[in-house]
Amino acid sequence: MISRSLRLIRRTPLTRVNTPLLAAARRLPAQQAVLSKRTITAMFPPPPPRKSRLGRILLYSGLVAMAAVYGYWKFVTYHNFPPEVADKLRQGLYAEGSAGGFDYKTALFHYLEALEEADKVGLHALSDEYTGLQLKIAEMYEKLGMKNEAKMVYKELGIAYITALTDDNVIPAELRPHIIQRDLRVALKTAYLESATNPQLAKIGLMVHFRLAQDEVAKKSPELAKMINGSNKQRNINIPLSLDGEVNNDYADAWKPFRDELFNARDMFVALCIATGDIGLAIQTKLTSTEWMAVSGYDASETLMSFYNAGAIFYLQAEELEVRDHEKKPTISSDGQIKSAAELAQISMGQANACFSAVLSLIKKLPSRLRRDSDIDDVQALATYGLGVIALHKGNLDKASDLLREARLRAKGCGYTDLAKNADIELDKLEKAIQDRKDNKDINVLEEVKPVSPAISLASDAKKNLPITAEK
Repeated sequence: MISRSLRLIRRTPLTRVNTPLLAAARRLPAQQAVLSKRTITAMFPPPPPRKSRLGRILLYSGLVAMAAVYGYWKFVTYHNFPPEVADKLRQGLYAEGSAGGFDYKTALFHYLEALEEADKVGLHALSDEYTGLQLKIAEMYEKLGMKNEAKMVYKELGIAYITALTDDNVIPAELRPHIIQRDLRVALKTAYLESATNPQLAKIGLMVHFRLAQDEVAKKSPELAKMINGSNKQRNINIPLSLDGEVNNDYADAWKPFRDELFNARDMFVALCIATGDIGLAIQTKLTSTEWMAVSGYDASETLMSFYNAGAIFYLQAEELEVRDHEKKPTISSDGQIKSAAELAQISMGQANACFSAVLSLIKKLPSRLRRDSDIDDVQALATYGLGVIALHKGNLDKASDLLREARLRAKGCGYTDLAKNADIELDKLEKAIQDRKDNKDINVLEEVKPVSPAISLASDAKKNLPITAEK
């Protein structure tokens, strides 16, 4: 509205404006009239003179060129490497890139030479520049298919980080968070490569690194120290989620800058626990992570997704215990009591149901501005699907049908196509089983249906994770 008014004013020549102010100005002495005209000109400024279009183009082109030159200098040529190291590094980067034909073998040779030069000039072994060279060497080993060599480089780097971090006199306090962040990244890469051949060793090695990061967080606040140190002594499903989206900044800052790396490492640990059959430890770790996420500054959708994942792992545990019950294997509960596997399976199924129900209950309590998050829709669809699977598992077919239909509808609404397809498959099997029962066929409905387990999304991206098929 304001811009339109200005355009209308500018289209009207000032000489044609006849206002009391102008009339009074004409009757004033010459000097006062000049002042009045200046006042009028300030009130109704004439349109600015049109600049040459070619001039504007040349000006903008010059600015863009200057920005490009500065960006190239800042992010490509500018570095902290000594000249001897930088020369070898440039040769490696050239060979690795498209200009050098993606010659990773030659690039590896130059990076190894650069590392030798770094040793000669005394570059600090924990500096970003020195460790960056080591990471490039490991990367080239991976691209050449030399996984063992890459793994050895990552392990050596991880040992160097841990050795320095456990000695309070090596790394200044202000640099510790940054070094921990880099250490966790290397630990994740090492665990990933190690898991292909020895997941148990990968699990133990990863735990050493993320526990050190947790201890660093505990030093920042007595309240956080109490939470972190007490997490191993309880297994309650108690997630302190802020329903208004507000976060305690002091708590959130304590996890920086390695928050994401720490929780990624814990999620990798959960996956390794499942791979090695230690589902109980996986559940405990996931519940603890969810509790910490609620106070570390994560969005409500990410915390709720983590809570949903805990429920999905409870369901996996229930299925495993049912298999043990069929095999009549003795089972010891978490409190040390000997119980039948069937009893423990029922408890785990109830805890899975509690997690899914709590997720849906918390979503309903969120303010509308948070519920509009598309990730919240994903979690809501997953939790509804999880409840449908549990109802199907228990033989409550009508309830299962309603929940699976709702899950399918929600999944389609938020574009979660994989979950929608999975719900379709379950509904087709369910409807066939119900029809067979109506036709009085001698059939066990639950054996016919064999529900698919709820999806586990440890990568914090539900749409990239398909449900895990339950083996009966």
